[in-house]
Amino acid sequence: MMCPDHICEICFTEGFESSATLGNLLHEQSTIRAFHSSCMPAGYTEKNAGVVSLNPRIQEFLGTHFPACGTCGTSTPPMIKCSGCVHSFHRACFPMKLTEESKSHCESCVFDIRMRIGDEVLTEKDEIFCSGVIEDWNQNHFAKQDENFGKEGFASILFDGVGSRQILPINSLFRPYSRVTNIIFHSIKSMYNGHPQELENLKSMLQKIESQRPPVSRPIPKFQSISIFHSTIKELLCHDDDFLPNVKTCEDLLLKFEKNKGYGVFATKILENGCVIGQYCGEYISEKEKARRDALAKVCNDKECKFYSFQVKLELLNELQAQKVYVDGSSVKNITAILNTSCEPNCTAIVEEISIQNIRIEYIVIKTKRTIKVGEELTINYKWNSSFKCFCGSEKCKSPWKPSDWQ
Repeated sequence: MMCPDHICEICFTEGFESSATLGNLLHEQSTIRAFHSSCMPAGYTEKNAGVVSLNPRIQEFLGTHFPACGTCGTSTPPMIKCSGCVHSFHRACFPMKLTEESKSHCESCVFDIRMRIGDEVLTEKDEIFCSGVIEDWNQNHFAKQDENFGKEGFASILFDGVGSRQILPINSLFRPYSRVTNIIFHSIKSMYNGHPQELENLKSMLQKIESQRPPVSRPIPKFQSISIFHSTIKELLCHDDDFLPNVKTCEDLLLKFEKNKGYGVFATKILENGCVIGQYCGEYISEKEKARRDALAKVCNDKECKFYSFQVKLELLNELQAQKVYVDGSSVKNITAILNTSCEPNCTAIVEEISIQNIRIEYIVIKTKRTIKVGEELTINYKWNSSFKCFCGSEKCKSPWKPSDWQ
């Protein structure tokens, strides 16, 4: 669990749980909440350095509700129209046990989910939902002419295409989750018949949200040179991890960040076939601990969740059967854990073993499987399942990433 005073609430809500912990945070004055300085929530008041105050929400909404579920993106009836904001939702998409008073409220109202200044939003205008962006009205002198300027629960909106501005209640603004933007497009596009420009604006906006990333930079990963044992392994062996091998890591490597794949590893010199890149360092965990981490990854809804593990064997020589253990390179790692996957890799994982006293344990060494040129990315095949979206670009790619259908 993460303390809400140490994460950006908006990034966390959007599923970027790792990024939510990064960067400078501003803290809410009267509650335990925080936001990135680049994720200033609409309707805030800055009190002093590092502290903001959130204006209360307008509690009632009497306007036109968005015609698709804010959680799943579909428009299949029946849907509940939130009494507090523009959202519609399926009960099955928000199955929490609530008081009678709260049953007609959506997830955004129950948890007081905020939108940031700069967010792309939709709001009803002339019987269709038009796209726009939330502005900081303190920076917009036109907004000061509006009768609702400065009122609690309102925000300034710049509409796409036409350049017009309007001060609107925040609870009339719909901010789609990136994971359902394409579903929303297909659910509501029919309502734009006869409005081609507005449909194009909608498509452009949803495509932008789909590819957006948190407005914080990713730090360079921290590496260590040797694997460690998780407590479950130490209990099993009654032995510390000081006997694990320390294979020297190749020095002719460069860490580089790319948009779709994140960090990758590139050669700074020619690497010959069979060159040792290094030991795959990580945390040795038991099968039970791996199952626990897998289950946690499924329920946490973290788009940035990373769990890269190799299965190896651990054998106690006075027992008959070797046990499955796993080397997890998600938190404890060296540069080999940053190698991206490829369906046509230039590196391979070799299983080796070490014995001490009554213990025999396997470990992983990464080697090149052909000559690698200067500037070429090092890759390995993690053999993930078909649901994984692969960006390797190989002609033999088994699960190529495909852009969403926006027709």
